[in-house]
Amino acid sequence: MKLTPTSPDKRKAYCMSDVVILKTGRLHEADMLAQELEHLGVPHSRGMENFSGLRFAMPALPVQGPGTFFTVMVPEAAAGDARSVLNALPITPEVPRLWSYNPRPWAKNAFIFYAWVMLIGLALAAVFNLIEWITELY
Repeated sequence: MKLTPTSPDKRKAYCMSDVVILKTGRLHEADMLAQELEHLGVPHSRGMENFSGLRFAMPALPVQGPGTFFTVMVPEAAAGDARSVLNALPITPEVPRLWSYNPRPWAKNAFIFYAWVMLIGLALAAVFNLIEWITELY
């Protein structure tokens, strides 16, 4: 399928209600789609979202990690063009999950170990503060 750049008249007709075309945990997939949309003249914006739903504009140095997703959004009028571009790329859209950036097993284990250490440390600090508070009362 041959893709052609969007005409300037069509670009002016786009409204600004954005539609998410791609949401992925892999930064390179969002970069590929954004580069093709840029090349074809389809207006788009990129963003970063975390697992809690907090959205940001794409930072200068985006970092992949657990619960971090990258989005590519286009105006509603350009959604058809953007979907055809997405279908022409070697990207398989899927629902992003916590570990959807495909970390190596040791990196995933390191994140999990770090989370447990932080959780145990916070629990111990809470227990010691509670003991100190109780001893001050009596």
